[in-house]
This record gives sequence, structure tokens and C-alpha cells, in this order.
Amino acid sequence: MTVKPKKRGRPEKGKDGLSQERIVETAKAMMKADGKIPSIRALAKELNIDAMAIYHYFNNKDSVLEAVAISLVEAFTSQLALLAGKMRCQSWAGVILNCLVNIRDFSKPCLR
Repeated sequence: MTVKPKKRGRPEKGKDGLSQERIVETAKAMMKADGKIPSIRALAKELNIDAMAIYHYFNNKDSVLEAVAISLVEAFTSQLALLAGKMRCQSWAGVILNCLVNIRDFSKPCLR
């Protein structure tokens, strides 16, 4: 008889410990890979934790999705701010289009 490793209790402290940032980054990676919004259970399985642990950091699934959206918008606006200084021969429309095309690859920066 085999016993599954225990997933209950507090997450481990340290480098691989659970945090809002880790949950958001994992959700973004799952959205990129699957092309759809992950369920709380699927997210928990990917993180190798109990689903209830996510509710320690977020009130509900909508809160997780809001954090993902905020993360994406912050990445987009920070890239625009970086490009604003370098943009002498490009139009704003080109910069924004470049960022919008690359934003679907969550981890790919807008800079060329």
C-alpha cells in the first residue's frame, strides 16, 4: 500500500514557500499553457498544495484572477515606461501594438 505525500498544513517556509506572487505566476503559466482560466483545484494541484491553502491568500477565484490581471497590466505599463525613453524613431502606436502582441506570452517582455 502506498501513501500519498502529505499536502495539508502550513506551507513550507523558504524559497519554495507559498505566496501570492507564486500563486499568480503559476496561474499565469497555466493560462498560457492551457489557454483557459485554471480552476482553484487545478491551480492547487500544480502548486502541490491543498486547494484551501489558496484561500489563505485570496478570498475567491475572482480575487486570483484580479491579481493576475493587475500583474499583466503592471508588466505592460512598466514596459511602456521603459520604452518611452528609448522611443525616438517609433510611434506610440507601434510601441503599444508591439506590447499587446507580446503580452499574450505573459513572460515575454515588450522590449526588442
